[in-house]
Amino acid sequence: MIEASNILGARLLLVVSSRKGNPSKLVVYDLTLHSPLYEFKIDGVTLLADFPSKYQMRVGSACLGNLDPNCSLVNRMLIDLGVVKRRNCVYSVTTSTKENGCEVRFIGRDGQLVLGMRLVK
Repeated sequence: MIEASNILGARLLLVVSSRKGNPSKLVVYDLTLHSPLYEFKIDGVTLLADFPSKYQMRVGSACLGNLDPNCSLVNRMLIDLGVVKRRNCVYSVTTSTKENGCEVRFIGRDGQLVLGMRLVK
């Protein structure tokens, strides 16, 4: 996986591990340093399938929304992964402090929650 990413010219590689079919860990590797840059336990996930409404998923850009300054490590990870402030994005990404971690929410243009996850260091 790392070799293929290097061939494609990637600087970062995001890996999500699962346990019993559920995402459990998120690691971002720095391919130039050959080491993990960010590592979080995924403590809770809310998926679009958890809601009764029908929502058409679209591939598109994600932009920074409201970021909680208490989630600075998660905010830095999002920026390093290319989520930036701009207009006309399909999804807005927000962070907020929740329980023992930071909640990351991907919200569609219509305000519908598409994905939410709580990341714990």
